[in-house]
Amino acid sequence: MAKRSDILRRHRYLVNLLLQAPTADLREPGWDFPPMEPGLALKVQQIGYRLYGDQFYFLAPMLEQFGKSDPASRERAKSGDIVFAASPVKLGMDTIIFSATTHPEFAKYRLGVDLVSPFDGYVFRHKGTTWVNINSRIGMGMYFLKNSEQILDLFACLVASRMSEGRRCLLIAKKRFAEFCAAAMQRRLRAMGHSRCRVLYGDINDVVLQDPDVVPLIHYGIIGVNSFEEFDCAFCLTGYYVYEEVVNSILQDVLASDIAVPIRIKTMGKPLRRWAGVVDLKHRFTNVHQLAPLALRQQELDTVIQAVGRVRPFTKPREVVTFQCDAHPALPYDHEFLGLAEARDFYGLATKRERGKAKTAQAVRKARQRGLKQHEAAKELGFSLRTVQRYWNY
Repeated sequence: MAKRSDILRRHRYLVNLLLQAPTADLREPGWDFPPMEPGLALKVQQIGYRLYGDQFYFLAPMLEQFGKSDPASRERAKSGDIVFAASPVKLGMDTIIFSATTHPEFAKYRLGVDLVSPFDGYVFRHKGTTWVNINSRIGMGMYFLKNSEQILDLFACLVASRMSEGRRCLLIAKKRFAEFCAAAMQRRLRAMGHSRCRVLYGDINDVVLQDPDVVPLIHYGIIGVNSFEEFDCAFCLTGYYVYEEVVNSILQDVLASDIAVPIRIKTMGKPLRRWAGVVDLKHRFTNVHQLAPLALRQQELDTVIQAVGRVRPFTKPREVVTFQCDAHPALPYDHEFLGLAEARDFYGLATKRERGKAKTAQAVRKARQRGLKQHEAAKELGFSLRTVQRYWNY
């Protein structure tokens, strides 16, 4: 075991070099800080705190991590800070990784080891589950609010229909729209005759969920104990999309800024599909370009699958409606629509305008059956005479 004096001498020498080293020198070998045994570490901290008080920070563990870090990740930032990335642990030979969505190739890249997937080629899905996707940009964050009237009207009709059948629905939305969607959906459902309906977001517990009039709404990425295994439907009111920075957070987070390759995400094709790759085609043969689609899927569509997975569509018969411009990574959709109109036709749902016309026609028809003349019906119902005439023989 090295003497305490040798350990401290080595630390002082390397720290003085670190204070002056440019990026190129940081990437050279030889930055191996010897670990401090507990007694020495305690003594250094006691002296440091006595001299500097709360301003003292014990850097020995971080310096040791720097010595073990990937040289390609090291750089001196413009602020003068030293930036690096170090793997938290080295996997041994006997390692099992449990994941329902992570792609094996991407896991290999992240962990730096070869992996074997015993379930490669298997797809788990209950034969009674139907998975429908609305393939439209209007579910994206930048378009959602201005299209929310027609979007939420469709889902309110769908939820009202399922509640009338005695089925429970779980709603899912992007976090920044969750409260807006909960309030808007509750208004619509009550207007459709479900006067006791409560669309709840946030404070949801097992006791509250026992009430069949409660429709829970969660956001993508929510964590915690699952309470929705017995729900029949999962409906995504918005899509879930990420920016290049989010994909890079798991794709190139161990590379220094001067080595990282710029990437971009595009939405294209018909039906629309998401694509990620390098900006400059001279980098098209790099790992970054090859693995960017997998990183995008993990950060984006896998998040959606985990959210709807709370109703257990792979082990129980469930109805799922997603709102993504992408294909399911493991199985084809039962139906994929290019817009809300196609989805309405498929489910046989009337638009708000159509429902209004039907309501007007019913009121005029009842007035006529009571023997009222057209002008009398118009006065009583508060309609114009022209409107009554239009629906008189409807």
